[in-house]
Amino acid sequence: MAKKYTIAIDRSVCMGSGVCVTYAGLTFDQDDETRARVINLEGNSLEDIQVAVESCPTGAISLDLE
Repeated sequence: MAKKYTIAIDRSVCMGSGVCVTYAGLTFDQDDETRARVINLEGNSLEDIQVAVESCPTGAISLDLE
């Protein structure tokens, strides 16, 4: 059974560095304000998503494993 998880992005903290897109570009993208957004929860492997979350310079992204 696949692991279930949710991703939350605090847009007030996101600075638009794009690190999440670099590590998990099939899951994350940037909007018109260069803020991170989720485009496909299952776009990348859970491992790649975890690296993107851990690499966020402001800690704006959180990953909650259910």
